[in-house]
Amino acid sequence: MYAVIQNGGKQYRVAPGDIIRVEKLEVEAGQTVDLNPVLMVSDDQGDARVGNPVLAGASVTATVKSHG
Repeated sequence: MYAVIQNGGKQYRVAPGDIIRVEKLEVEAGQTVDLNPVLMVSDDQGDARVGNPVLAGASVTATVKSHG
């Protein structure tokens, strides 16, 4: 399963357990944040849902590890 999200004018392909570096978030380290908008979601069978341009109601939740 993976998703394609947009943050800071860039697109990221993310999957459970991935660690990515994004633009500064106004959230303390250790807290969770929803990364929106979600542009695409694919399940384990390869079935994909693609937004036009975004998927309504979809979100990706991430934990902020640190700020750099």
